[in-house]
Amino acid sequence: MHEKDIAEKIYLSDPERFADLHNGVYGAGKSLLDPRNLRPIDSDVSGLDEGKAGIQRRKDINMMYEGKSYGIFGIENQSAVDHTMVVRNLQYGCMTYGRQLKEGSFKTLIPCIHTVVYYGQRRWTAPIRLKEMMQTEGLPAELEKVICDYEITVVDVRRLPDLSVFKTDVRYVFGFIQNDRNKQTLKTYVQENETVFRNLREDAYDMLCVVSHIEELIKLKEKIRTERGGCDMCRGMQEWLEERYEAGVEAGMDAGKKIGINQGEAKFSQLVQKLAAENGLDKILHAAENKDYRMQLYHDYGLM
Repeated sequence: MHEKDIAEKIYLSDPERFADLHNGVYGAGKSLLDPRNLRPIDSDVSGLDEGKAGIQRRKDINMMYEGKSYGIFGIENQSAVDHTMVVRNLQYGCMTYGRQLKEGSFKTLIPCIHTVVYYGQRRWTAPIRLKEMMQTEGLPAELEKVICDYEITVVDVRRLPDLSVFKTDVRYVFGFIQNDRNKQTLKTYVQENETVFRNLREDAYDMLCVVSHIEELIKLKEKIRTERGGCDMCRGMQEWLEERYEAGVEAGMDAGKKIGINQGEAKFSQLVQKLAAENGLDKILHAAENKDYRMQLYHDYGLM
């Protein structure tokens, strides 16, 4: 499994964050799910057809909720826009219900709610309803209205308008991701929320590093551990920005040297051509050895 996929899965597998995500998205912060009533279940929702190998599907995270009522909640983490996501989630649901029927553990079906958490840069442009994927032109309205529809929920993390609906560090992790394209804005955001970022849980720190593609912060993790076992993101950001600045200055100096050398060589080449045209071999040799004399010739021949 890719490092980013592992970090995303570990982060939202925490029951408090898992509940917080659902409470924020579906209840605007209202306590719909109690994390104490959540337990992880097998994420493999593969379908088997009379003993033959069928379609294999595995949710990133699957939780059973055992409160006043039962429910199965799944999360699918996405970094890229997927135009097949509606059908994929429909398959997850059908296979989960099919497994319940096969096991025969309940007289009624346990409802399944699947949520797509999307971290990508581009706006989600893929369909979110099954009917959006269908070609129904020419189909009589009487028949079209009986086609079953299916809709998915896509949490577009970078475009969530109100992060205050989240009560755990999900609020600040999502806020960090929303600001990670501009290092100055990101630095300001971390400073404004210093209390949280001074001792960020390690799995949250890992999540931010891989989703934001800041490899330098990953390398700094051991260096910025806190006494309480977390990671000091404020210190990490400061060191990361300082390293980027120093690297930029050094790269600029190297580039300047190369430009200066190239320009100097071009200027001396022009001087040699002019002196050669005058059969000034002695001047060429003297100019090559004596910088002051060379600078005087540049001035005399209009090459300054």
